[in-house]
Amino acid sequence: MTTNTVTTTSGIPFDAGNVAEWVGLHYGRNFDAEGAGKRQEWVDRFADAHLKVFEVMAAGFDASSDDTDDCVYWIAAASDDEVKTAIADTGAKFAGEVLGWSLSDAEFYLPGQATQISSTLLEKASEYRNRNRAVA
Repeated sequence: MTTNTVTTTSGIPFDAGNVAEWVGLHYGRNFDAEGAGKRQEWVDRFADAHLKVFEVMAAGFDASSDDTDDCVYWIAAASDDEVKTAIADTGAKFAGEVLGWSLSDAEFYLPGQATQISSTLLEKASEYRNRNRAVA
């Protein structure tokens, strides 16, 4: 079975059937009958209604220094539990939801990029350990 995917203007993919069902239920419109511009608007509205942006700090983040700003990541996801599951065992800290967010501000999205998130956070943790390793 092939899944038809639609993508937000910020690049986040969604199942077209889920978007079409949501548009029909909430707006009484036929998603498939809309023009390309209106369909894109519906996809973006669907994302805004279903996703939040959360902040995560990789191991090594130091709030007192700008030197570790590259350890802060914004992740678009449906829930904080989804983010906490994705960062488990990476040494990263969950900071919470970012208010006044835009989906385009997120570096990653879930569930589609769980592996990339984990890899990035583990790499940052390794860099931190190597930077702070005692030199013999």
